[in-house]
Amino acid sequence: MMTIYDLVIIGGGPAGMSSALKAKENGIDNVLIIEREEYLGGALMPCIHYGFGEKILNKKVTGTELMQYLVDKVEESGIKCSLSSLVLDVTKDKIITYVNSNDGVVSIKSKNIIFATGAREKYTGNIEIATKSYSGIYTLGTAHKFVNLQGYLPGKSIIIFGTNDRALIIARRLITEGASVKALIESSNEIRARVKENREIIELYNIPICFNSKIKDVFGKERITGLVIENVISKERKELFCDSLLLTVAWKSETDLLKKAKVELIDNNETVYVNDKYMTSQKGVFAVGSVLNPRYWADDAIIQGEKAGEEVSKLIRLTSKA
Repeated sequence: MMTIYDLVIIGGGPAGMSSALKAKENGIDNVLIIEREEYLGGALMPCIHYGFGEKILNKKVTGTELMQYLVDKVEESGIKCSLSSLVLDVTKDKIITYVNSNDGVVSIKSKNIIFATGAREKYTGNIEIATKSYSGIYTLGTAHKFVNLQGYLPGKSIIIFGTNDRALIIARRLITEGASVKALIESSNEIRARVKENREIIELYNIPICFNSKIKDVFGKERITGLVIENVISKERKELFCDSLLLTVAWKSETDLLKKAKVELIDNNETVYVNDKYMTSQKGVFAVGSVLNPRYWADDAIIQGEKAGEEVSKLIRLTSKA
């Protein structure tokens, strides 16, 4: 027979874990977290820099410290987790099908679902070059994972397209690990980073910036060895040499499974409609975290998860009395 849960949470990042913990705190024991990676933590995992947790812990810690705080609480609570599990389908009737190497294809039913599927880097047209022509071309997120999770550099001589906070944080990390950041390429006339400490990285490490510039071409053999940039005002072009190019691309909410669950999407299907309780258009189906907005900070995602966990607990108790 199909296993039935009171609550299944799809996504084991900060929002997903906090949802599960709040539901557990409210006496909901029949809970399952499904996470596609082999670990809990989501986007917090490679974030070894400070600036997280002030709203949760009343102090600033690294992303990995905040993640570990949540993971420890999940483990202590005994909440069931299915890791390395890819969700294939979610029906309107809340039947969830997922697959992993241990169990194969599994179908379960849940009375309630919280989507905490997060956001992913996706090319959206802001990059005009062919990104698969050479090795050595990566997104910022991939570079963060290379350095902070897997322990190796994407290259030794690196150019970064973009000047947002993530770009400057990875620039600092690469330099401290022995790489050389040859240049930052910025399409506008100003630095995009919002955090003052991150903006100071440029001067602190003396990183050159090419403002009002776009990448027009890349060259090399099997691996990139350089690129051509063009100033969008003067139209002047010049060559820069590198062995790795890191690209700032857009983050998009992971809404594919929500579409399958037939919930209402908004903003040209880019995000999900939720009410003030984080419930979607489908009763008993909630959504929290960066699946609602890729720009949410981890602390805010955790607070949202706690709110959704509280609301779903009320719904479960109300339903059980009916």
